[in-house]
Amino acid sequence: MSLSPQEQNARMRSERSVLQNLLEAALAGDFAQLQTVVEGYQRNHLELSVYDVLSNFKDAQKRTALHFACQSQSDTTIVRDILNWVSDDA
Repeated sequence: MSLSPQEQNARMRSERSVLQNLLEAALAGDFAQLQTVVEGYQRNHLELSVYDVLSNFKDAQKRTALHFACQSQSDTTIVRDILNWVSDDA
């Protein structure tokens, strides 16, 4: 199934928005928001696990939400929460 240029642009904007929301939530140390973004994306992509979503979305330097969570200046428990969530989902 081929997408029209307009559909491709809409999909690209949507994916970019998900990426931005994931990375911002991780950097802010907001695990609840990170969960909301991942679960929202999963509703439209049922075949993807939590790990798939978190590992497939990367910035231009190939950094994932986990990289940004490690840089978080807030509560560092977000790293533990992400790792536990991924391992529980496996």
